[in-house]
Amino acid sequence: MNIKLNNLSSRIIPVQKGLSDKEETLILFETRRNKGNAHLAKSISKLNFLDPNHLLESEEKVECKKLDEIDLEIYSFQPDQVDLIKVDIETLEYKFFRGGAGLIARNLPNIYCETQRNASNIQGSDVVTEIFIFLYELGYSSFKEVGEKIQRFIYPDFESDTIFIHQTKEIGFYDWIA
Repeated sequence: MNIKLNNLSSRIIPVQKGLSDKEETLILFETRRNKGNAHLAKSISKLNFLDPNHLLESEEKVECKKLDEIDLEIYSFQPDQVDLIKVDIETLEYKFFRGGAGLIARNLPNIYCETQRNASNIQGSDVVTEIFIFLYELGYSSFKEVGEKIQRFIYPDFESDTIFIHQTKEIGFYDWIA
């Protein structure tokens, strides 16, 4: 496991749960040509793919919870502050943020988030705008990678993935900002 190989066992605790905005059981759908590109949904009809044969329904059901409901489990193993959240969960990013609003507001972690416009097409509704609104309301600024630096931008002027840094922590990134 990468966590052990990189000597991060004392800092990273994997939790075998899906994270969403409510407790529910979803089905895992994998992309036939890319096993790393999977989606969680109640049924294949909830995913708006032009070619539904593109997806392979697995037998795996995933129990989902709110991040705010499991953060006590995380803290019981790791009492340090949550400093970084990386989110790449194929169109469920906003549900993840809603379910973790308390933890995010308490810790103000740096966030690296997949924000791709085609996620809204897959879900059949705008799921990207909600991410930006939610994090801007918490006092975050948005940045994109430019070479080895980051550059501030304001939604909707973005290309792909986004780095969100809370305004109170930006001073620590001045050397990185282009």
